Amino acid sequence: FRWRYGAVEQDCTDAIALDPTYIKAYMRRGTARRKLDKKKEALGDFRQILKLDPDDKMAQRETAALEQVDIMIKTRMKYIGFAISTGDETKL
Repeated sequence: FRWRYGAVEQDCTDAIALDPTYIKAYMRRGTARRKLDKKKEALGDFRQILKLDPDDKMAQRETAALEQVDIMIKTRMKYIGFAISTGDETKL
């Protein structure tokens, strides 16, 4: 199904080019990007929704969830970097 998400991402990008205020297109593109493991880009879409409509509950939830994942990844990468730089690969 990944190819479908790619098509959805492109369709929504085209729709946003025509109307940069089209919240539904940002929502669908953000969801497709999340499924495609493009978390940074998905987060950008959900943040754009919140700029257009700060009360959008779904965008608030998605943004919070993706920000939490981003924090976890950065923490893990920092830890891995520390373990490798100190030669303590047993902590990996």
